[in-house]
Amino acid sequence: MTDFPKSEWHSIELSIPFPSPQHASIALRAISVDPELRSSEVDRTLSLSDSNLLATFRASTIRQARLSVNAFLENVDLVLRTLAEFAPENARGEGRGEVVRDEDVEGPRETATHGVRVRGSGGG
Repeated sequence: MTDFPKSEWHSIELSIPFPSPQHASIALRAISVDPELRSSEVDRTLSLSDSNLLATFRASTIRQARLSVNAFLENVDLVLRTLAEFAPENARGEGRGEVVRDEDVEGPRETATHGVRVRGSGGG
């Protein structure tokens, strides 16, 4: 644990686009049940804005920020693949039973990286 105040923690904001507000809401509910493993070192806030899942991470160290964001993005990837396979109307607007390819989830992955903002002192 670090000895500097939370106001000086590193901050990362992500905006993950989904095909619809319903898909974003499903993702929020699925991901929010898993708390941060090191809640004393990482604060995570999840919310929705239209069809975007918004995530804000505040971490005591850059390493903790990276670990938390990586775990979160792995969960987002799983949710995207699950929605593409099982949602009544998947990410491509098609019915069930389609084989999900890596290319099918690359668009949301690439778009999400454009919404990343990182703030912090660089220390820690």
